[in-house]
Amino acid sequence: FFGGDEAFLAAKEGILAEIEDFPGEDANPGQLAELLQRQLGFIQDGHFSIGDKKMCRRYGFFARFDMEFDECGGRFRQRHAPDRWATAVEGEDPSLWMKPSIDSDGEIFYCLGAVSDSDVDICVKLEWSDGSSESVQLELVDSARVRGPVYELRHVDGVPVAVNRSLTPRPDTMSELERLTRDARKLRKAPAVILDLRSHMGGNSSYALEWAREFSGADVCPASLNALLVTSTAGKLFENYLSYAGSDLFAAGTSPGPISVRLWQAAGADPDRTGWSLISITRSVRAKTDTLLVVLIDSYAVSAGEGFVRYVQQLENVVVVGTNTCGAMLAGNVGVFILPNSKIGLSCGTKISLCEDLVNPDGRGLMPDLWVHPDEALERAVKYIQAVQADGRNH
Repeated sequence: FFGGDEAFLAAKEGILAEIEDFPGEDANPGQLAELLQRQLGFIQDGHFSIGDKKMCRRYGFFARFDMEFDECGGRFRQRHAPDRWATAVEGEDPSLWMKPSIDSDGEIFYCLGAVSDSDVDICVKLEWSDGSSESVQLELVDSARVRGPVYELRHVDGVPVAVNRSLTPRPDTMSELERLTRDARKLRKAPAVILDLRSHMGGNSSYALEWAREFSGADVCPASLNALLVTSTAGKLFENYLSYAGSDLFAAGTSPGPISVRLWQAAGADPDRTGWSLISITRSVRAKTDTLLVVLIDSYAVSAGEGFVRYVQQLENVVVVGTNTCGAMLAGNVGVFILPNSKIGLSCGTKISLCEDLVNPDGRGLMPDLWVHPDEALERAVKYIQAVQADGRNH
């Protein structure tokens, strides 16, 4: 990944050359951190950080929710001017720029939107069926980080809402995580459920898998390829992270107790490839469910929180609402360390995970089915469920 030895050796040479050019005998930690960040900026890994800077280039969602369109036969008509149709956006078919959303009544409409790594708002040319055109500013959809307990089950207008912000097992969170998976079995009996994963901080994804299986009553699993570094260095890095997070390693979400990182590594080691685990390849297993599950996400949902989304997407009747997630799924089992002389902190993964398309999702994240401002996602999701139930239509 990221160019292999050619890219990394070139970065090493660049780092050494820049150090030689520093005035004086020693570089200060700030200078060294900036140098490393500059030379290693090609690493598109959502868990990789140098100092306080995440190295992964982020792709945000830019949109105009106030311009509403209805789709009819593959064409897009302005909602409040039914004789006016969009014919092109930036010279392209409008469908490439239209994103389905939810209005305040729970009905589907389309808005102009794009996922981009632009540092500024995006201006596009919109052409109309009457021959006119206009410039439309697509603004970055920036939302507030959602706070709250690790787990909470509440009801909004009669709809059960399961809220989960973290899957990190600690002495003060274990009971909540156990309740999270235990409640999933009860929720499968409801006609509709909202799973709120906005601003999810990640953790141990085995709890997410257990939730999906309890909710569906089936051994669901997304297609994936996984390989772990099982060197002593990787083990120490992961132990550092667990200590920093105040957590322990659990082999499964319902494990009776923590296990040793080194024993866990040894159990999965590949005898023919020193330093690596056996490669794990899983096939997609899906399940039918009668319950409509609406999942809320935002740009802060990260790591195991994104894994949670992937697990529940193996179920039928699932609709994901919000904006694209952070994108930190490529390199998991994060390790942390501090450079001994400069005291610069770094973090990086010790496990590589790929979906069936073998594409790196980091920075872009997972895309929702319905694009909604995260600050309004819960309210709109409830309205959407009510609208679906009112007319008995298939979502």
